[in-house]
Amino acid sequence: MSYKATNWAYDLPLTGSAKGVLVALADMADEENSCYPGQKKLADMTGRSQKTIERALKYLESVGLLERIHRHSANGWRTSDRYLLKLDVTEIIQSDILPTSQVAYKAESLQGTVSSQTDTLSQPNRQGDGAEENHQVNHQLEPSGVAETAKPPRGKRLSDSFEVTPEMVVWAKTNAPLVDGKRSTAKFMNHFTSLTGRGSTKLNWVKAWENWLTTDQERAELHRPRLTPTERAMTTLSLATDIDVLEIEAR
Repeated sequence: MSYKATNWAYDLPLTGSAKGVLVALADMADEENSCYPGQKKLADMTGRSQKTIERALKYLESVGLLERIHRHSANGWRTSDRYLLKLDVTEIIQSDILPTSQVAYKAESLQGTVSSQTDTLSQPNRQGDGAEENHQVNHQLEPSGVAETAKPPRGKRLSDSFEVTPEMVVWAKTNAPLVDGKRSTAKFMNHFTSLTGRGSTKLNWVKAWENWLTTDQERAELHRPRLTPTERAMTTLSLATDIDVLEIEAR
């Protein structure tokens, strides 16, 4: 286990399955920051499907966070790949491959429509013999529609007044029961309030907080010993009590 690689994986601005897979790889990394687990082992460690693991690995490779080296046995059979972690990379570069558990935003062009009205000609008014015909012509043309391109919404920086609501407390105790919510939230705020450049803005900071706690939960599950039925029952009872206490404190 490489503590340096693990800390590096946690500090990167990743979320979802990509974060969980990278943390799992870093947890198994040797002194050369490499490891060679099978995709089934990664799926068992992170609780994800093998298809999700494959997509996450492709994304991590595309943004330069790891190098995948194919390995073969002595008789030529393909074995598990070796994953070399790139600890010198500290920022996520652009990639055509989207990370898992993330919805891609696509701007659509709005086509303008051009409409026109037929020229109208008023009927002539006659006043007696030899009266002149008065012709009134109205030319009306609606302005041409201008093609507009929808702009993606812009993210905002984390406010110093960010607070955890009672609903967020209940979410944390339900979805991240192994995480120290107060400590994890403090680390979350310290990280993003001091961060500059790419990754320092988000569209939804509540969702970003939930992703942060989810990652901490996945890490805790990797190192959590198996509990007996009695220990699980006691843990469930303790969590229910903690939820009541935290809801009262949040008020």
